[in-house]
Amino acid sequence: MGSVPPERRGVASAIRATVFNAGNVISIGLVAYIVTTAIPYQIVSEIITGGYTSLTPADASGFVVGMSRAFIVSAIITFAGMLASSLRGHELKAVPNEGVSTSTRFNLQYQEKQGKQPHG
Repeated sequence: MGSVPPERRGVASAIRATVFNAGNVISIGLVAYIVTTAIPYQIVSEIITGGYTSLTPADASGFVVGMSRAFIVSAIITFAGMLASSLRGHELKAVPNEGVSTSTRFNLQYQEKQGKQPHG
């Protein structure tokens, strides 16, 4: 949030939350898809929902292979996100009273003129 002007932080927060939630939803589907490349979808569905209580050694091995593939893809996506994050703008330095309402700014200026310490 430090690279966004104070008057735009609400919008930036909303965009960040939307991207975060969309990423969570997409990642669950992506992991399920990747795991099903190693074992049949029906078995993956039963494992996730808890309906599959015993795995054959072949199914267990396939599940582990699928999960390791999912971790590799997730790591690649994470590193791409880290790269994109490193390219964002510089952090903006706080300016005194910036982003403060006009009435609050007036009160702070009044207190300074009266020789009082502003609160907060």
